[in-house]
Amino acid sequence: MYKHRSQSKKHVSSRRRHNKHYSARSHKKKRSNRRKIQRGGVEGPHTGPVNSVAVSLDMKTIVSGSSDTTVKIWNSRLHCLQTLKGHKSQVNSVAVSNDGSFVISGSEDGTYIFWYIHKKKFIKIKNNNDRVISVAFDKKYNFCVITYPSVIFVLAFSDLKTYVSHLKTLNNNSFETIQCSAISSDGSLIIYVVDTKYEDYIHIKVHDLDLNFDLKNTIQYKPIHMDKRHEFVLSCLALSEDNSYIAFSYETNGIVYIEIIKKQNDYVWENIFINDDNNSKHTKKVNSIFFTKDGSRLVSGSEDGTIKIWKFNSNNYSPIITLINDNNEPIKSVDGYSYLNDYSYKEKISYEHRISSDIFSSCIISGSSDNTLAIWDESIGRIF
Repeated sequence: MYKHRSQSKKHVSSRRRHNKHYSARSHKKKRSNRRKIQRGGVEGPHTGPVNSVAVSLDMKTIVSGSSDTTVKIWNSRLHCLQTLKGHKSQVNSVAVSNDGSFVISGSEDGTYIFWYIHKKKFIKIKNNNDRVISVAFDKKYNFCVITYPSVIFVLAFSDLKTYVSHLKTLNNNSFETIQCSAISSDGSLIIYVVDTKYEDYIHIKVHDLDLNFDLKNTIQYKPIHMDKRHEFVLSCLALSEDNSYIAFSYETNGIVYIEIIKKQNDYVWENIFINDDNNSKHTKKVNSIFFTKDGSRLVSGSEDGTIKIWKFNSNNYSPIITLINDNNEPIKSVDGYSYLNDYSYKEKISYEHRISSDIFSSCIISGSSDNTLAIWDESIGRIF
């Protein structure tokens, strides 16, 4: 009896050890899978060029739109969290709300979609047979701007009741073609450039929120290198945080320029910068441009595979650094935000780099034609 109990005990003990070993292996395997999911995200990468990127004001949500017709949601370490499907053609532009709960996307198929992320709902609208050039919304009021080549729609949305209402239609003029547009961060101004094939200056139209979005004035400005003997193509536009500076990029006679103008009054703007130095020029079309929040930097992304950062100094901007994408893949879009309080980045940046960089509070997100997104820091280059 004793011997039998001893064998039984030994057998049970062995089985327990086996089960314990199996359980540990199983648990280890599960933890390994979790790490893999966290590292790679629960969704896969884009399968087409990333045409547009945007980041929320709270720095927790990054949104991308691609030629693969999808919109993807990423966290601050570029782990893909969600894939949004609804467009039938490539996504040209995306925008995200301050808290990351609401996304707008515009497509080549002429549709724009309001995505309510937390509710997992969306509203798809087609107001025009032409492609959507860009979508944007202000950082203060609940309205957004949808830009087509022939018209701009100003819409209001509610994150609580899931509805969209039409506020205003701008530039509903069949004789003018809108090239690009921008909205001020406080929502007070909407600016856009209309086609100027038969004139030697560009028209920048300004609409004011305080005037119920009515046309406040039209800025007539002649870019430094605008010459009607050569084709003039304006590719992108940006408005500074304080609405005092407008930056735009254009190509003429095979040369790409970035120009910045400063407001003197509502009707007069003067040039303060043009990149005439051949060593600082982009060699191909600039697809995207933006001012940092404090106005100390201008950031541009180009088809030549580079991101250039221009520093404001003595009432002028000067190039300070060029970031080069892998294999010089074209940069389709750039956006920026602050990560000063985001500890997930602090472990990636050494103390020496932190104290030597005077824009440690700023970071750049880019989307490129190789289907990827990247996060950059001025001091050390690519972070993710």
